[in-house]
Amino acid sequence: MAKQRSAVSRPSDPWLTAQDVADQLGINVRVLWRAVARLRFPSPTYVTARTPRWRQSWIDEAAERNRMAPAEAHAARLEEKIARQRGADRPTA
Repeated sequence: MAKQRSAVSRPSDPWLTAQDVADQLGINVRVLWRAVARLRFPSPTYVTARTPRWRQSWIDEAAERNRMAPAEAHAARLEEKIARQRGADRPTA
């Protein structure tokens, strides 16, 4: 089951821009967005309509998960995708 992300602001867990995340990972911003679309990295939280941000801890967790053996990483991504789909399929009251 996917972990709930904490919205509590902590100085040791700063908000990062897409460029910050890409620079930290040594990739292009377009590659970052492809990884998000493929569920290899978490979706950002939008502070406002055009300001996506990630927590440092979210990126650290995703990077660690992506370092797993390929079969384990694939299974973890599949479980997250299924959990998201189940959440989206539930009608809102």
